[in-house]
Order: sequence, then structure tokens, then C-alpha cells
Amino acid sequence: MKKLPPEKIYNSYASIGLGNYNNALADFYTSSALNRDERLDLSLNHHSSRGK
Repeated sequence: MKKLPPEKIYNSYASIGLGNYNNALADFYTSSALNRDERLDLSLNHHSSRGK
């Protein structure tokens, strides 16, 4: 039986949205292994509202 290589996993996501009264949402996250014991994680988010 032939062994299959492991499936590639992406450690990132991004989302954007627009709601009532011009509410805006933007969200981004990514993670990367620097070496066996250390990781670099980055997260950015934005929420705004021009509502009444």
C-alpha cells in the first residue's frame, strides 16, 4: 500500500462584511511556524459604524 503525503493545511483566514447603517467589518488572521518551538501569529481587525 502506498502512503499518501499529508494534506496541506492553510493557517489563515480573511472575512469582510457590510451591514445596516454602513457598519463595516474586516478581519484577517494568519499563522506560520518559524521553527519547531516558535510560531508567528498575526491578526488584524476593523469594525466601524456610521449609524444613527
